[in-house]
Amino acid sequence: MTFQRILVTALSAVAICASPAVAASPVAASPVAASPVAAAGPTVLAELRFATGARALFTRDRGTGEYALVEEGPIGRSAPLSAPAGGLLSTYLNLTPPGTAVPAALIGETDRASLGAADRAALADRPTTRSTVRSTGLSGAGQGATRRAAPKCAVPYYDASDWRDEAVVGLAAKTYDTADFAGKVRYVESYLINCTAKTQPATRTARHRLYDRPTIGDPWTLRFEGTVAPGFWQAAWRGTSNKKHRAVSYDDAWTAGGGCAVCTYAREGRFTNVAP
Repeated sequence: MTFQRILVTALSAVAICASPAVAASPVAASPVAASPVAAAGPTVLAELRFATGARALFTRDRGTGEYALVEEGPIGRSAPLSAPAGGLLSTYLNLTPPGTAVPAALIGETDRASLGAADRAALADRPTTRSTVRSTGLSGAGQGATRRAAPKCAVPYYDASDWRDEAVVGLAAKTYDTADFAGKVRYVESYLINCTAKTQPATRTARHRLYDRPTIGDPWTLRFEGTVAPGFWQAAWRGTSNKKHRAVSYDDAWTAGGGCAVCTYAREGRFTNVAP
């Protein structure tokens, strides 16, 4: 099956479908806000596709200036790639081959002084661009990135998380809010793996959505929506140096449609003040 992606906008937020090229099915309304404020759409800084079918998408919001990274791919054939700590710029440098242009906006995300010697040297040898960088057929190997273990439904994705809900039939929609944890934070991370067999209809999707707001009582703004088809995983990170109230909501397409005795997904995430 050809692994394709569809980039669409929903409420002007970035909406990403980790699935074959099919129309997204209706999903239950978010428990966070029925009518969130429309957000300015993001600028895509780079789209990296790997030979395993995985993809990494770097974006920056036009309105807030927040950065985001989404990794996704098919279960059993791909795994996320991680890089040494140092922010998204370090991650990008380690995921791409020498000579690949660097998005100019990505350079401003990280204090150059915080980069390691290898990253500073790599950055000095690369051109910068204001255009979207698109690379395909990447291996990730030998580029400084280290491959995580292949995602599995019964195995946690993060080393430490604020929440994790195992893949069980009938998992109810749920929202996690910073008000229930430590209050305002700089960053949010969410991971979803749709454990439903690929033999099931591709419309049996699961979804996670990321919101934020300046203060309690303000309306939520939808910043990201990821729809994940059977047999796929997706990890999303976004944030800025400015602290905000943040929330992550999860739901699926089959519960509202009468249920599914063989459909499950696992979800986990965390709120943090530490950059990737």
